[in-house]
Amino acid sequence: MNNFIFHTYMVGRYYPEREDVWEENIRIYKAVSLEAARSRAMVDATADEIVYQTADGYELSWKVYSISLIKELIDDALDGVEVFSRSLLNNEAKSLQRKIEP
Repeated sequence: MNNFIFHTYMVGRYYPEREDVWEENIRIYKAVSLEAARSRAMVDATADEIVYQTADGYELSWKVYSISLIKELIDDALDGVEVFSRSLLNNEAKSLQRKIEP
């Protein structure tokens, strides 16, 4: 079995309307095939599609925006392998470092 790394973006939409929020996650699945790993990634992502009331009275609805394969890792090649890297512009990096207030 190999390990498959999937990248998922979730979008949270508020009602009444206000700016959307986003969640980015990376999950690793051990599976016999890419298809089996992708199926598990879809099940987990859709399980995260929930709706709830926020403390400040908004309804927040989470939906899957995208799921993509990042990399397949062969078991004997796991030591020190890079699993995530990206280049950012200054404003992108600053937006990731910003605290999100509740």
